[in-house]
Amino acid sequence: MSRLTERAALVRLTERGRLAGYRSGWFLVRRMPARVAYRLFDLIADVAWRRGGKGVSRMRSNYQTVRPELNAAEVEVLVRAGMRSYLRYWCDSFRLPDRSVEDLVRGVRVVGDEPVRARLQSGRSAVMFLGHLGNWDFGGAWSTTQLGPVTTVAERLKPEELFDEFLAFRERLGMRIIPLTGGSDVFRELTDFSYPAIGREFGGRDHSTVMHAVEKIGGLMKERHQIYNQVTDLIIRIKSGS
Repeated sequence: MSRLTERAALVRLTERGRLAGYRSGWFLVRRMPARVAYRLFDLIADVAWRRGGKGVSRMRSNYQTVRPELNAAEVEVLVRAGMRSYLRYWCDSFRLPDRSVEDLVRGVRVVGDEPVRARLQSGRSAVMFLGHLGNWDFGGAWSTTQLGPVTTVAERLKPEELFDEFLAFRERLGMRIIPLTGGSDVFRELTDFSYPAIGREFGGRDHSTVMHAVEKIGGLMKERHQIYNQVTDLIIRIKSGS
């Protein structure tokens, strides 16, 4: 077996293991008492913190950058808390499908939502940008019940089955997910026209020109957050009719 073949086999094995882990999480964690589940994930976070690794080292470096006044011991307190917060996200996500609307309302503290609500009540859409704070899926599920339908673009995960699992999970929460695969699937969400038909609509351009444009925009969306946000904004506006 060549090195290339061995590497491909190892990648596939890793992907299958990751998929099995997520599936187990969705099945088992939802059946645990809440206190047991969250305690278990705290323990996993503590083990990961003690073992270190690239992710933990990156988190430590980030904290040292934004909190230079802290000594080494104080930074470690933050790193441990950060790991626990990260693992809590996954515990929340695994248990989220069983949350009631009342649970969602109790779990979200809303500040300054008046402009968003006013815009939605006027019949227009609202584009919301979320930082890496709290649980995005929890916020999305809350929004579908307390604000309005949520549409977002998600980058594909590997293996493909894992992406399908996340897609089904988020759609069960009421969110509309548009897959991002180099841009082509995103634009397919907007029209059923073939590439030749799109070319004819743009002054009789050849279909290869359309394909090049789709690939170009898809690549730029992956490379530049500003373009990603602009295209996502346009897609949501077009689909919502605003």
